[in-house]
Amino acid sequence: MRWQIFGLKIQEGDTEGAFELIEALPEKVRNERRLLTIKIMLASRMMANFDEMERGEEIYDEAILIFESLYADEPSFLLMGLDYYFIQQDWEKLDQSLNRLDEKVGGGDSFLNLYRINAFIEQGRFKECEPVLELMVKNFPELEESYWCQVQYGLANTDYDYVAERLSFIAEKFELEIDLDVDESYQEFADSEIGQSWKKKHAVWLRKLNQQNSGTPTPHRQRKE
Repeated sequence: MRWQIFGLKIQEGDTEGAFELIEALPEKVRNERRLLTIKIMLASRMMANFDEMERGEEIYDEAILIFESLYADEPSFLLMGLDYYFIQQDWEKLDQSLNRLDEKVGGGDSFLNLYRINAFIEQGRFKECEPVLELMVKNFPELEESYWCQVQYGLANTDYDYVAERLSFIAEKFELEIDLDVDESYQEFADSEIGQSWKKKHAVWLRKLNQQNSGTPTPHRQRKE
């Protein structure tokens, strides 16, 4: 394959044309680790485009399954397979991949634990989630995402007192203006008595913070994920 032509196809946004160039190669070559990785990356790009989503999913699934059959124990696949197993809700294989990666990095990796937490929450495995959350906050106290995982845990567990406490903690620690209306997952909490009370307290806290900054509003970030 002429990489100049391939690169031109990518620059022009002709992802399908780039795939055709790869598929024209002998099977042994197109199933090399490097080209499978490229296919997965390109398929992921297509999946982000509504018009190409279905085709992208088809290519992505095919490439992942080939990668799994040839390189299942390699770190490169174990990482890429996390998204695939999560989307497919294949929790057994996701657990296996996370455990294998944990062994390779010596455990305690923040990225892997965030994945594990989200998987536990998705499955409703709240008791198993709790110690991992505690470990994340203890080991990575400045990692904002750790605390947002606590919020998601509270929402999934409908522990609204806990959600309110964690939201206040996040807002104060990272100086964030938090708008609950930007994410539907907060709707039930926002409509609850506890949620309404929290929004009023948060508004008061914001006004005080702005006053401390000589009346000039601080450019707070809003949590939108």
